[in-house]
Amino acid sequence: MKIQLKRLFFLFTIIIVVVSCIASKSAKKTPEINVPKEFIVLCNNATQEELRFKIKEDIKQWKNIKTPIIARYKGNDILDYQHICFEDDKGYVYDFGSGNNSYGKYTLFENKEHYNDNPILLNKRFKIYWDWKKSEFPCCNGDYELVKAFQPSIIKLELLNYLQGRDLDGDNKEDKISFSIPNGAHCCYKITIKLSSNNTTYNYPFNMDGGYINNVDGSIPNQFKIEDIDNNGLPEIIMQIATYNGIKETIPIEWTKRYGITTNNIIIEFKNKQLMVNDYKNAL
Repeated sequence: MKIQLKRLFFLFTIIIVVVSCIASKSAKKTPEINVPKEFIVLCNNATQEELRFKIKEDIKQWKNIKTPIIARYKGNDILDYQHICFEDDKGYVYDFGSGNNSYGKYTLFENKEHYNDNPILLNKRFKIYWDWKKSEFPCCNGDYELVKAFQPSIIKLELLNYLQGRDLDGDNKEDKISFSIPNGAHCCYKITIKLSSNNTTYNYPFNMDGGYINNVDGSIPNQFKIEDIDNNGLPEIIMQIATYNGIKETIPIEWTKRYGITTNNIIIEFKNKQLMVNDYKNAL
């Protein structure tokens, strides 16, 4: 009997170890930035000092930037160097102009000879995976000799819809924003928000007018938009509620009692560690 129990215990231990190994292998790892020990690969003596200064500034700028980044494509231009710029919701600009970039299926430039921006992707929001990659680019002042060095480079791009990639509570994690499917062409969308910081889901009763082809987006800004109105680094949600086919209706007394709102324009924002709903005084 004791021998059988020992065998069972031994088998049980093996099973636990195997399951743990499988789970650890299947678990998603957070992407890490591979910082090279030496950044400069090839340059002549005339440009070495300026290149080292540029790289020193690059390291300082990108030191605390994790991957992926969520930012809007702001276009490119060629002045002293080529600049390929993305801007996040906090106004921080990421320039991949010197990088060895991989855009995948997305064409940021319509014409590579003149680098005209693709108007379809301009101002669209992307999830950007980046790393330090060996790149060839002109440097520095004067003759702009081609050099080789590690530069911040796009590894992969993922196009986001208007609601994706929003960080309402400032914890650098995505908060989920979704809308229920309307019963008809103009009635009625209802918003749900799940915060990552407290893992709480907020199901709001507010009816918002329709008019969207697929899902709710920023195509009707006088009805719904996500924007950092007060420039505090966190986006706010601005909505026009209780309207039907563009006609304003009376705010239900239940909404006033629970949320304190009295107008058809509201703002949802993260304050004092919670989501708050208030009347939005400015006209949409």
